[in-house]
Amino acid sequence: MNGRKVRPLWLGSKLGAVLQDFRYVGNGTVRSLEKSADSIYSVAEWRWKDFGLRFERFLIHQTDLNTATKYFER
Repeated sequence: MNGRKVRPLWLGSKLGAVLQDFRYVGNGTVRSLEKSADSIYSVAEWRWKDFGLRFERFLIHQTDLNTATKYFER
């Protein structure tokens, strides 16, 4: 918020699936917790590139929520 105006901080990079949560982990890297349509979870790392985020790697892919949450919180 700037005075009385709201300013968006993230204008839209498409991630791999439905975003459940995200956090900045340092060095321009964003970690995402994502859920696919069939309720399978993944944790990915993305790096800031110019105007948007670029996929770097999966920390874990196609797993259950409990396992994905452990990787997300590392």
